[in-house]
Amino acid sequence: MNINVSNHPINKSITVPTSKSHTNRLLILASIYPETVIIKKFSHSTDVLILIDCLKKIGLEIEIDNINETLTIKNSFPNSENNLNNLNDLPIELNAGDGGTTNRFLLALLSRGSCRYKLHANNLMLSRPILELCNILRKFSVDISDTYPLELKGPAIFEQNKSGTEVKVEVEVDCSLSTQFLSALMLAFADKKINFVAKNALSSVPYIDLTTNTVKNFYHNLKVKKNNVFEVPADFSSIAYPAALALICGDAVTIKNCHSIDFIQADAQLFNIISENFSKNINDLYKIDSSGLRINKCIQKFSAIEVDCLPFPDLVPALAFICSYSIGESKLKNIKNLKFKESNRITEICRVLTIFNIKHKYDDYKDELSICGLEREGQDNKKKITPLDFHSPTDHRIAMMTYLFLRKNSGGNIYNWECVNKSFPNFFNEMF
Repeated sequence: MNINVSNHPINKSITVPTSKSHTNRLLILASIYPETVIIKKFSHSTDVLILIDCLKKIGLEIEIDNINETLTIKNSFPNSENNLNNLNDLPIELNAGDGGTTNRFLLALLSRGSCRYKLHANNLMLSRPILELCNILRKFSVDISDTYPLELKGPAIFEQNKSGTEVKVEVEVDCSLSTQFLSALMLAFADKKINFVAKNALSSVPYIDLTTNTVKNFYHNLKVKKNNVFEVPADFSSIAYPAALALICGDAVTIKNCHSIDFIQADAQLFNIISENFSKNINDLYKIDSSGLRINKCIQKFSAIEVDCLPFPDLVPALAFICSYSIGESKLKNIKNLKFKESNRITEICRVLTIFNIKHKYDDYKDELSICGLEREGQDNKKKITPLDFHSPTDHRIAMMTYLFLRKNSGGNIYNWECVNKSFPNFFNEMF
């Protein structure tokens, strides 16, 4: 099956998914809280749905109301293991798919239980780093293997004083390969007296801030405000794609379900980048009013940019599209962690740029992607690529990036388009 894409500007109002990063964090926190928690406007991405399914399999009672877009988590883990009929200590088999947060967050949570678990993963997740998280869990006496399928048995045991009270301890977590190790531990043990400290946090640091913020707000709302209802904001990783299309070759696009720039989300930095580099009057490019977040086509040509992408690696595909139709040579720096996403995203981005005749070079030593824009002062590049077929890797962001290029040029077909379900299930319906 394929999705056919035609060349035409975007001028419409759309609804984007809510944040899967927020939703999965709230799900883990709700899973360890002993009373009912309600999550409104939860993300319907496959990463979230897979996590919900796994949580149900470990005894959590989760009520899904798709009409009102709410999740109600009625009990907590590990007490939920009492609902399981687990004879002879056989491992409970769980498949966490290919999502980084789904796998890593779930693994840390399972370490609190007493049952034996076997955690399976799919696709590139099998080769993505996990050892640092396993090593930390061993410090808490969790019996755990090193590679997938990951077998583990808790419960995690924490240091106590002579009276049996937990002692506050500090644990360093090496984040050089992924900040998700730290986030997983902070969430799964948010109610424990453990201070997890980031070591070598080189990439995706805003996601640590997101975790810290989510934990703080979660307990503040529950204990101070006595409020057990949490609402998930619009996902700025998803907003980046319609925003990029509108800026380069649209008339305008309005994100109906976004009424503020949530800068705690890493990919919201797109709006700082465009405001700092592309416009003296930011209202020319975007504004927020009662209808939502409106992004306009940039009247002036974008100039080349240099961006350190360490804090927001998921933004690189959308930035690569913008840079391809800017003036001069842009540089996207510190992107090597993209090699370990749902695909080798550096290789796939370069493949797309090659298909659409965008001059580029990735310097592995400098860890820098250079992109020479096609636009020139005072004129539009009228040469468009003839319609083509693109077979996407199973990587949602590469499929969405390619859609932008097809729509800017002469259209074509995208195969394996279903991979967008990972983050933006309704992407093509909304964008058309």
